[in-house]
Amino acid sequence: MTSFTIGCWIVVNIIISGFCWLVLSWADHYLFTYLGDAEINGEWKMCYMYHTLTIPARIVAFLCGVAAIAVFVTVWAAFIGMLIF
Repeated sequence: MTSFTIGCWIVVNIIISGFCWLVLSWADHYLFTYLGDAEINGEWKMCYMYHTLTIPARIVAFLCGVAAIAVFVTVWAAFIGMLIF
């Protein structure tokens, strides 16, 4: 492969990695952001953002985060595999 092709592949991988980071940070925000303490039935409990989501919304946010990690790993593994072979 030419250095131009490798350079283009690196630029595309960095762009894809940026989008993966955005999706992962979105999922992290909607799942694990600490909202504070609340008194529930006379007991103080720690509340996180996922408490405000429905069960399907929690599943979607979690799967979006997992998919972002999978895409990131796959794209860079394909690039490294292309360099090795």
